[in-house]
Amino acid sequence: MQPRVDYKNLYIDTEFIRERKQVKGEQIQAIYRFLDTKACRSKAILYYFGEENSTYCGECDLCLRRKHLATIEAKIEQEIRVLLMEKSLELHELIDNLTVGSDEQKLKVLRTLTDEGKVAIQDGKQYHWMAN
Repeated sequence: MQPRVDYKNLYIDTEFIRERKQVKGEQIQAIYRFLDTKACRSKAILYYFGEENSTYCGECDLCLRRKHLATIEAKIEQEIRVLLMEKSLELHELIDNLTVGSDEQKLKVLRTLTDEGKVAIQDGKQYHWMAN
């Protein structure tokens, strides 16, 4: 048992408290950056500990999501190729006939294929597959 220190004689190290507050603030910001990352959770953790040249892990939630989206986009591209090789279609017909992905994903893949020259637009409305 020790007697209590009178508040008049109590020493408070304000510089130490300020430093600890800054460190804790930086740690909280690091947690927010980790949660907000769009690349890879493992890369974010490794970056926090100073390893800047790491690769995607392929196993975290973000890497698995990226793989899933790539698979869906490949399936959409395959369906677009099959549909447009049969006949030319208007945009709404083409999008309605695709069975996988959201409308945004379908349009994104179609734009990419158009930009790459794999799909062409005739008369401003008919989409057709360009023969390779």
